[in-house]
Amino acid sequence: MLRILQIYKGIPKLQESLTNKNVDRDTACLVKIFTSDMDKTMASKTAKDIKSILPNSKVVGATSSQSVIFNGEQMDGETLIIIEIYKKLTLQVELFEWKDKSATQLAEEVQASFTQDENNPVGCVHILFSDRYYDVNNFVEEINALTPVIPLVGGIVGDFTPTNSGGFVFTDKGVIDCGAVAFTASGDHARDFIRISASMEAISSVYEITKADGSTIAEIEGQNALKWFYSYLNVGEDKKVSVDDWAELAERDYLIHFPIMIENRKNCGRFTRYDAQSNQLAIYFSQLESGTKFRVGYVQPDKTIQEIHEISEDILDIPVESLFVYTCIFRKLYLQNCSKWELTPFAKHNVCGMYMMGEIAFQDGKNNFYNGACNFVGLAENEKYIIPDIKALQNFTSILDDDTFASKAREKGRDGVLEQKSALLERIEQYHHKDIVSHYIDLHFNIPNVYQFDLDKSKYNFDKICMIELQTADATIAFLGQEQYYQIGKDIVTIINSILLDNNMNRVIKLYTLNYKTFILAAGDALIGQEFKDFMGQSHTAFEHLTSEETGVPCVARFVVVLNQENMIDTGVNVLYANKNIKDNFIISEKVITDEISYYEELEAINLLKYSIDKNKIVPCYQGIRNNETGQIDKYESLMRIIDINGNVVSPFVFMDVSKKYNYYNKISKMMLKQVFTDFKDLDASVSVNISYHDIESSSFRYWFLNELVEFGDTNRIIVEFVETEHYKSEDVLFDFMKKIRKTGAQIAIDDFGSGYSTLSILLMLKPDYIKIDGSIISKIVDNEDNQTILDTINYIAQKMKSKTIAEFVENEAIQNVVMSYGISFSQGYLFAKPKPLAELGLLHNK
Repeated sequence: MLRILQIYKGIPKLQESLTNKNVDRDTACLVKIFTSDMDKTMASKTAKDIKSILPNSKVVGATSSQSVIFNGEQMDGETLIIIEIYKKLTLQVELFEWKDKSATQLAEEVQASFTQDENNPVGCVHILFSDRYYDVNNFVEEINALTPVIPLVGGIVGDFTPTNSGGFVFTDKGVIDCGAVAFTASGDHARDFIRISASMEAISSVYEITKADGSTIAEIEGQNALKWFYSYLNVGEDKKVSVDDWAELAERDYLIHFPIMIENRKNCGRFTRYDAQSNQLAIYFSQLESGTKFRVGYVQPDKTIQEIHEISEDILDIPVESLFVYTCIFRKLYLQNCSKWELTPFAKHNVCGMYMMGEIAFQDGKNNFYNGACNFVGLAENEKYIIPDIKALQNFTSILDDDTFASKAREKGRDGVLEQKSALLERIEQYHHKDIVSHYIDLHFNIPNVYQFDLDKSKYNFDKICMIELQTADATIAFLGQEQYYQIGKDIVTIINSILLDNNMNRVIKLYTLNYKTFILAAGDALIGQEFKDFMGQSHTAFEHLTSEETGVPCVARFVVVLNQENMIDTGVNVLYANKNIKDNFIISEKVITDEISYYEELEAINLLKYSIDKNKIVPCYQGIRNNETGQIDKYESLMRIIDINGNVVSPFVFMDVSKKYNYYNKISKMMLKQVFTDFKDLDASVSVNISYHDIESSSFRYWFLNELVEFGDTNRIIVEFVETEHYKSEDVLFDFMKKIRKTGAQIAIDDFGSGYSTLSILLMLKPDYIKIDGSIISKIVDNEDNQTILDTINYIAQKMKSKTIAEFVENEAIQNVVMSYGISFSQGYLFAKPKPLAELGLLHNK
């Protein structure tokens, strides 16, 4: 999965990000727009603009109340853009109208749209409702009544003050009134993670709503609901306020701190308000029926801490590549901007999110509608795990709630659920001193977890670990159930500790859990690397014929030893899943990983390269180059693509670096060039091909390429591009190769000029026919005077050398106007042409 996150600053900035990530603009992708500062007109225009540069994208959007969350930070008055490109998953986007439809009708439409067959829903579906869909609770109940149940996340968008006109959802087709946008990325490889933090604690006995009308609660326990609630809180009529400004609510409105919690629905709260127009108690943006049983709740900061710890532990067991939160605007009130601290454990994993007025989430086998919750939603198509930073939660001084409301909660905590304020402070102080061990112990196996490892690694100077993955874990769980599996796991822990004790290693090697099926053995400098490797090799031998004494079930384990690496856990996880299909169950990783992609991604890229070579799936696409004198496209640049096993077009950023690292590059380069020469041999157009230093350093390639040019014949239609930024080991070899190319009649171009290290003397020696001006200069040429000066200088040099100039990345008319004003010979970019297969170019054959 490729994920691009950006606070929107206009199309040029977005295009720059796409360019930096080498994104093929024609690829299928999901674009999500969450805005806290755009009106309907601007949001619709932004969606259409993005669709124009990513024509095969599916664009969805919604308003986010007052702020968005970007990389764990709350950002007021901004628009968040998320672009996700999947390799294995299928995208689906659907639109629904709810006006004049019953909850049953709408639920049936949604269920039918996202069900593959009678028994299988496609997966987790995100659904965002516009314009305060008050019947959302009944809709959720109707979804739960259907078979199969569609897992939902999302909720109602907009703002919550009574005078606000409500939020909206939109696509590139426009704004959707009285409707919802729903989307999913699903498939056999999809793994979903959904967890809820609600921060609510019940403080009362059970009561009943005895009369309700839509969003208005008329009676509780047969009494006037408004009087009942204010009497329960023991506040006078002067506290009965109707507040239009959200900033005043936390300070003035008692009701916002005491939600009603629906009985037998874990953490499902509803916030109430005084409705001045009807002089009654009302619910924010949803409805409850007569007969609903509830408890009065209170929102506790330390409950949030507990729930975030639990979520942090749960997420260790589920692959997650993207993490998003649908969080309630009310959390900005009663938890003092809790998004500034509750998301910090996930900030380094680029958690983003939006603010809602009510949240939907699938928990414990059914969908629920929440108010005041933070819904964590993760998705993965690969086996990638994230490790939250729970140390970020150790400073809690900013989360204490107001004494006025806390004391009121103590008064009303009739069942003794809420403790004294001093006890709350004591618990928080214990967190500061790390005295609460429950968050650092795996309660299933009764040994320290990865968070304790993180605390211990400096203390013990851990520089080597061995990960032990129980490969039979999932099969055992499926066959015997979770509880039996944990019993087997305890047997494994006993065996590991026995091995350590029998070999006098228990003092120098520590045991931890990473997740439900993976253990960590860690050692510091008390053991040298070879001793550690030898001991783990012996231990692995003991596991080869291991059987649980409790159940008689055999256990197959994979060992990965990681030595002297900065991020040992991340490295170990990558190695485990990169090699999951390899027969060797004992692997040693001593090389420091510096590549941006994981071992798993490397392995996938290698498989893709092998497939493309074996099946001849290396294919060129061609981007037209406009002659600025004639206004016609008369040249094309060839760009390499691969067609994968599913027929998808794969861009070079996925495989190019891996091809060079594992010596596939020269093979795919020759296949690509051979196809270009075949395609253009009888066509009435010129084409440029790219040659890298990997090609030039091979004498056999140079000989092969020159022969191919001679066989092509009409070589004046061939332009050979050399990249300026590449460091050629031998300039003499480069110059000699260029001379031989010129003798064939082909032309020479310097690519990406202006971004590299070339000196004027080298340029004069090369005397290229074309100078291609780097896109980083052209993309910012409109408003950047420095870039204009560079362009003017390059153009002047080119004129003196009688070289023609080509401007790359000409994306819009404003850039083209500047390019034309400087007399640049050619323009190349999406304004004039996108890369296309040969069949779509419509070229004429030579006469």
